[in-house]
Amino acid sequence: MRKIIFYGCISLDGYLADKTNKNIIIPTESPVDLANSLVKEDGKDIWVVGGGEIITELIEADLVDELIIQIAPILLGDGNTLFKKLNSLRRFKLTETVTYGDVVEIKYTK
Repeated sequence: MRKIIFYGCISLDGYLADKTNKNIIIPTESPVDLANSLVKEDGKDIWVVGGGEIITELIEADLVDELIIQIAPILLGDGNTLFKKLNSLRRFKLTETVTYGDVVEIKYTK
């Protein structure tokens, strides 16, 4: 499976931790531009695992059909928000909830 990394752990000498893996691509284009080009290719869905900035950009560009959010009972205090500020309202419908021990996974679709 091909992996595309927008951010990775880079060592002091400038090398990405997993740079030798030929299935990893480090793009120079924005997440929105890359997603727009990927949806034109043959293949399956695009799975995005990332922070609030990337997913917010994709939601704003109307490129997200499904959200899967996992909630773990760990309090981080001043933790990061799931999404950055959106310019307009986006509605998703709750379609599934699953419990894995103490973790709850919730799925929303457009």
